[in-house]
Amino acid sequence: MNRADRGRPAQGGGRIATFAFVVFSPALAVASTLQPPPDPSAARGPFAAAPSPAYPLAWLPVFNWSDSPVLLDLHQSGGFNDNILNSAPGRTPKASAVSRTEVGALGRLSLGPQRFFAQARIAATDFLDDKSASRHDRQFDLGWDWRAGRNCAGRLAAAASDKQAEAEQASGPGLDTLRLRGVDQEGRCALYGALGALFAAGAASRRHTALAARALDADAVYGKLGLDYDVSTRDHAEIFARAARTRFLEGRDASALPRDAVKTDLEAAYRRVFSSALQARAALGASQAPGPGDGRPRQVGTYGAELVFAPSDLWRAVLAASRALGPPVSIRAAAQIAETQSLTVSWRASPKLAFTASVARLRLEGGPPAAGLYGGSTLTAVAGKAVYQLTPFTSLSASVQRVERRLSGGRVPTTVAMIGVDFKPY
Repeated sequence: MNRADRGRPAQGGGRIATFAFVVFSPALAVASTLQPPPDPSAARGPFAAAPSPAYPLAWLPVFNWSDSPVLLDLHQSGGFNDNILNSAPGRTPKASAVSRTEVGALGRLSLGPQRFFAQARIAATDFLDDKSASRHDRQFDLGWDWRAGRNCAGRLAAAASDKQAEAEQASGPGLDTLRLRGVDQEGRCALYGALGALFAAGAASRRHTALAARALDADAVYGKLGLDYDVSTRDHAEIFARAARTRFLEGRDASALPRDAVKTDLEAAYRRVFSSALQARAALGASQAPGPGDGRPRQVGTYGAELVFAPSDLWRAVLAASRALGPPVSIRAAAQIAETQSLTVSWRASPKLAFTASVARLRLEGGPPAAGLYGGSTLTAVAGKAVYQLTPFTSLSASVQRVERRLSGGRVPTTVAMIGVDFKPY
């Protein structure tokens, strides 16, 4: 059962990867203190007395930090952004040096077959040349990986975040903070042999701080039922139906658009592992939602495909494409079509040095835009990243990303280059 296809309604296409990368920070000093002290008994011979158990740090040489119930990670990065305000076509973009500090915490607890986790992440982004554009992003997640008897298992999760809209989420020019809240329940119960029942349900809310984008603010609930069939470790097939109801909060009364929109999906998917070097997944489906203009229901064919090629431990390539109907991202409508294509290539040049390069394209359907909204657009993103592992916990990184949005009125390019250091003991 593919988690990526369960749990949350489509958000108008896949996310284009945005890279956050880090500059030198106190994390290096912290990492150096985690090295175990030398064992003095090694110099006293085999008959030397064992260290006193009262030694307060006697557990350090044998403690595995990644097994700690609470884990902290630190990220510090610095670089340059040549369009910090997401300027509209025809306007001179504003550039600035940027610093990003990020702190995360992960907690885990196991009670028999039940697994619980909690995660929090806070990031401060500061622009040297425009303090008004600086922001603080927050994200919190709670989850329970549950198991009921021998046949049923799943995950109950809740998430809350306040983040600056990324390139594919931006509804218009200027700064826009997205406030997302959601709870999801997904699971599978074995029915007979390899046949299993899939089920999911949840609720979500989306809020914008940009005034023009508040016409897209909405609450949604959804449910999903389906079947899957694990023929072997190499084959997996599933079919499911999903229904979602979205209620838009404002800006609809004076238009022909419905305040409430119901979207239904039917999809069948198949995954095949051909060998350790090659696997593929394909999905076909149909979605129905109110159309633009008069709001009459329209049907849209959907698809998804992914090909993973890993000829060795050093190389990995992922080619993906999809077409989906989801909540509107940049137009004033009940739903919006998003088409994505992407290619990601990873290469591990040595045990300590790795490179990743990617190119992605996202096309958002045109439609009736409101004032201040972009309308239909096409985004192209090209990115590269290099990571050097200094210690098992600490790594240096350098990255560059260029995103270009093409609109009827012109184009909006943005280039971000970052270097930094990450401390992550897990």
